[in-house]
Amino acid sequence: MLGRSAPRFSHRTLLLLLAAAGVLLALAAMSLLMARLWPFGADYFYFFYPMAEQWVDGQFTMYDGAGERLFYPPWSLFVIIPLGFFPLELGKGVLFTASLVGLIAAVRIYQGGRSVTMLGVVFALANLHTFDLLVRGQIDVVVLLGLVLGAWAIPNRRPVMTGLALCLMVMKPPLNIALPGLLYLLAIRTWPRRELGRVMWFPVGVLIVSSLMVGLDWPLLFVRNVETPVNYLSISLWRGAAVLGLPAWPIAIAAVVAVIAWLRLAMREGLTDRTLSLALATNFVFTNYANGDHYILLIPALLYVAHHSPRLALLAYLTTWTPLLRLPLGPDASPIDILYPVVLLGAAWYLRPATAAPRAAPASTPVRDLNATTTD
Repeated sequence: MLGRSAPRFSHRTLLLLLAAAGVLLALAAMSLLMARLWPFGADYFYFFYPMAEQWVDGQFTMYDGAGERLFYPPWSLFVIIPLGFFPLELGKGVLFTASLVGLIAAVRIYQGGRSVTMLGVVFALANLHTFDLLVRGQIDVVVLLGLVLGAWAIPNRRPVMTGLALCLMVMKPPLNIALPGLLYLLAIRTWPRRELGRVMWFPVGVLIVSSLMVGLDWPLLFVRNVETPVNYLSISLWRGAAVLGLPAWPIAIAAVVAVIAWLRLAMREGLTDRTLSLALATNFVFTNYANGDHYILLIPALLYVAHHSPRLALLAYLTTWTPLLRLPLGPDASPIDILYPVVLLGAAWYLRPATAAPRAAPASTPVRDLNATTTD
């Protein structure tokens, strides 16, 4: 009515709006600064930005046999395409800022109610693998966000958020998170069908939309053309054995034993900080392909070790600097970086906390807060 005064924002609302505006301005300023100062990452410059730019121009075909486009599923376009709406240099700054914010957010999400020391946070963020991610211009931080979101959503019985976490985890080929993914699926296997149906909302929606974007025949093209990329900086025991001229069969036997041991523990304890850490470390120790930027996915394992043993965490942290050995020894020294997941794997098996971290809930009992209700 004409006589009614216009609605007014409360003092708290105005402060929140001002804070949000300040954060956005700070992020924009950082993006502009990094656009000028940060070097072009090879993956951003030669791969992501050309894909995004061609999509915006309507000239993009994802699986065209060009080779460099065959290692990513079609739903990765949801992360890549937005870069094409920025100029080349500004897109670089935006990706840097988003990756840095994503790393901090991932650590905060994983911390949750856990008591993680500031030293552990510093170890997780300030190392050469984080630098590798930022200097390459890669998108592994999206996978990390899915990983930690799942570690929060599953114990708290959030089915929709669990589905979103699974989607984020496979924004890149899930070679190095196969065991964590299996752990998450085992953790929700006893959920009621209604909740499992809600878990599928995001995956089914993403699959349908991305298939319409690139063509319904994309699975056939992907399987026909995909192959393990050859990378002279790849980190794996298998490559190390090849460089040293050693047989690979002992690695294969050790991998089978390690996976079986982890699986027995996971079936007994369910989803805990320890079983997740062991899944990550085991996966990275025995994977046949990993780069330094992929190692940011080990952040939950490092935080777990730091929580229970700062000394072991320090040892693991020191191994994150082994890439410096490539300076005097050359790229053939890159397999020595495997020491990082090896130390984490040994530490996670050695540490046996008296009280297990919150595990995935059985079908009828929520975890942590018994009065909480499912809200998504």
